[in-house]
Amino acid sequence: NDRRTVYALDGGAVVAVDVVTGRVGEPIVLQVEATVIAANRDGRSAFVICPTGAEQIDLAERTRLRFGYEGRPSAIAASYKHDQMFVATHDGIDLVYLGTSGHHGRGGQVAYTIPLGAPPGAMAMNGSGTRIYAVARGTGVVVVVDTEQLVVVDRIRLGVEATALAVDARESRLYAGTADGVVLLDLPSKEILRRVPLPGRAMDIAVSPNADEVYVALGGARLGIAVLSATDLAIERVIDLDAAPARILVATY
Repeated sequence: NDRRTVYALDGGAVVAVDVVTGRVGEPIVLQVEATVIAANRDGRSAFVICPTGAEQIDLAERTRLRFGYEGRPSAIAASYKHDQMFVATHDGIDLVYLGTSGHHGRGGQVAYTIPLGAPPGAMAMNGSGTRIYAVARGTGVVVVVDTEQLVVVDRIRLGVEATALAVDARESRLYAGTADGVVLLDLPSKEILRRVPLPGRAMDIAVSPNADEVYVALGGARLGIAVLSATDLAIERVIDLDAAPARILVATY
């Protein structure tokens, strides 16, 4: 949360990159075969997870805490409490202790699993950390979870399977990437404002910090990153790449 550090999963190691100076920190070799990474909201550590374990890594002190976890994760989101993570698994969304802030010895323990009624797919959290938006796979529905009460508080029907989700900085709009394009949803009214096609399949989606632009990682027919207007989803340009980008991280500084 220093608005200038990006954590990157580079093969079997994690590196911290200062996006202002371009400085790349020394890689820290992982002890787990990580498939997903997230930055903790403490501003100094990264959390990596794989089907058989997880690590909490302090990038400043270069120390680590390893623990077992067998939830077979598909996505993760950082809790506003620095000692917890939300992990999407086949059974729902696990609230997982990281073993910090007085929870040593409890690292990897699942405090609670929030059932969604279907396996979760793509997942996104709003900036304030109060809501998680998760795709209920096979239903065309986005489930809204209260992260304090750990309950489902709403279900929003998109009518299409979303492959990626993003919430804007104002927390009023949800952008959903699909196999055919992008859906823009107004969260207060739950009204779908616009659906637009894309020249490729949406692999991931992100919103600029000022909420003016939407970035979509494209796979399939065209490979690259599509830059869209956040208001009407008009395609402003497409940055062509040699390979399909799997994930997008927008850094602010």
